[in-house]
Amino acid sequence: MSITQSATKDYEKWWRPDKECDVKLYQFMAKDNVPFHALMFPAALLGVNEGHLLVHHIYSTEYLNYEEGKFSKSRGVGVFGTDAQDTGIPADVWRFYLASIRPESSDSSFSWAELGTKNNSELLNNLGNFCHRSLSFCYNSFKGAVPDVNPGPEEYELMALVNRELIGHQNGVNGVTS
Repeated sequence: MSITQSATKDYEKWWRPDKECDVKLYQFMAKDNVPFHALMFPAALLGVNEGHLLVHHIYSTEYLNYEEGKFSKSRGVGVFGTDAQDTGIPADVWRFYLASIRPESSDSSFSWAELGTKNNSELLNNLGNFCHRSLSFCYNSFKGAVPDVNPGPEEYELMALVNRELIGHQNGVNGVTS
């Protein structure tokens, strides 16, 4: 609530919305914060009985450690936003690495050596090789210019099926959300 309050003086519209307002609270956190945000804080809000918004869905992960130890901002252990920026490593490399080690089902560790290895082997070699092969195929097969596409009924049907799947996943069909 305090973050919302510091961002807007109309913060109560978010935390005590009107009945017509469709506000849903989604929270993202590590596993150690789940008991407070799923039980204790909602219980306190219910106790004051002032119509506060309750959490709709909590997404949590296991722990992301740092080089086999724990991140600790107060002790300066780990790499944080400005530290990452100061390295000069492109943001997309950080995004790729952190997404690839996200602690979904067990704890994981940030490792500088692994960051370099994953960047060089998976991102540069694998993705780079895929892009090079694709572009070379287009160049060699189509004299450097991809021809116009003239889809027929079968192609339109395939595109419609793919779009239906994508829209279904975006809307949470089968429990999947994007």
